[in-house]
Amino acid sequence: MTIELKPEHAQVIDMAIQAGLIEHAQDVLDVGLETLRSRLEARIPVASSRAEAVRRMQEFGAKHRLSLGEPITRKLLHEGHRH
Repeated sequence: MTIELKPEHAQVIDMAIQAGLIEHAQDVLDVGLETLRSRLEARIPVASSRAEAVRRMQEFGAKHRLSLGEPITRKLLHEGHRH
């Protein structure tokens, strides 16, 4: 893949390097792609958070009169912190 920079983009990159925001010109891609990834994730309705999954399980259990019990629920909620 070839990317051509407009002169004004090259100027912004130079200014960012001088200001210490990035170390190398190629760092711009990392910053830009991470920004795009964050924006994409915000648009995609995915229940990826553990807390959201536990909340949905609790609602399901309440609706169907099931119970996992507080210790199990707490363990599921915090299990990801160990990894």
